[in-house]
Amino acid sequence: MHADRQPPEILVDRLILAQELAGFSDRRMAAELGVSASLWTKTRRREVPVGITILRAAGRRYPELAVDVLASLLTEQEAHGSA
Repeated sequence: MHADRQPPEILVDRLILAQELAGFSDRRMAAELGVSASLWTKTRRREVPVGITILRAAGRRYPELAVDVLASLLTEQEAHGSA
């Protein structure tokens, strides 16, 4: 299903799905996540990479996405050569 997608992209896809299922506007979703509307909108549009602020917010608000958050963190560490 998501074979060609990286974990951060999958996480954003799932956050967008949660937003759509709840019927939230971007502003409301940002409030749900506890981030600025600007950051959520840019993340949703893939104008900025998924950063720690979105990862923390997603894990806090949607604990069922914890595996996706962890996978995204691990992907970032691998990309930057951290262990």
